[in-house]
Amino acid sequence: EGKIILFIDELHTIVGADAAEGATDAANIMKPQLARGELLEETGLVAAQLIHLARIFVAYGVLSQPIRVWAATGLTQHQAQPEPEEQGIVHRSFTWAEFHQMVASGRIADSMTLAAYALLRMQHPELAG
Repeated sequence: EGKIILFIDELHTIVGADAAEGATDAANIMKPQLARGELLEETGLVAAQLIHLARIFVAYGVLSQPIRVWAATGLTQHQAQPEPEEQGIVHRSFTWAEFHQMVASGRIADSMTLAAYALLRMQHPELAG
């Protein structure tokens, strides 16, 4: 709807031992469902489609915990039901033009957001503004 980008600060998903490349484990099978559940619980949003873009590391070689990057499309708003410790989660919507201006001005400069945007543009340019 109008190519809006939504940022969610600290969306949590399960932490599991990632299986070797190409292997399957219970944590990897459950991650899409759990990501959907966390999105609904913390923001009240339901995604018609959840696309896994990548598994990236915040500080490769320093931290071993990967972050999974998802693109959610077809979002519909429902009632959020955050847990008490999740009450401060912030999510905001911007147009792509506003997002580009924030990147150009340096307001958005963190490596994770910029990497997620680059992945979206490379893998699904039809979704990126």
